[in-house]
Amino acid sequence: MGPLEPTATAPTLPDAGAGFFGLAMTSDDLDATAAAMGEALGAPRPAVQEGRRIASLRFNRLGGSVATVVMSPHARDLERG
Repeated sequence: MGPLEPTATAPTLPDAGAGFFGLAMTSDDLDATAAAMGEALGAPRPAVQEGRRIASLRFNRLGGSVATVVMSPHARDLERG
C-alpha cells in the first residue's frame, strides 16, 4: 500500500483528477498462463522490477479496452511460499 499523504518524492499532477491506466494481474506460472491463453497473451519478457516477467494481454482482440498485463510474482512472494 502506498503513502496516505503525498511525500516530497511522490509525483503530483496539479488539477488532475483520479484516473485508471490499466490492470496488472499476477500468475504463479506465467509460462503456463501464456500457453493456456495462446495468442491472446503476448510473449513473457523481463519486467522493470528485477526478477519479474511480464506479458501483455491483447485485450482488444477479446473485445476489451483496458490495458492489461500478467506478471510473475515478486521474488519476496516466492520466498514466503
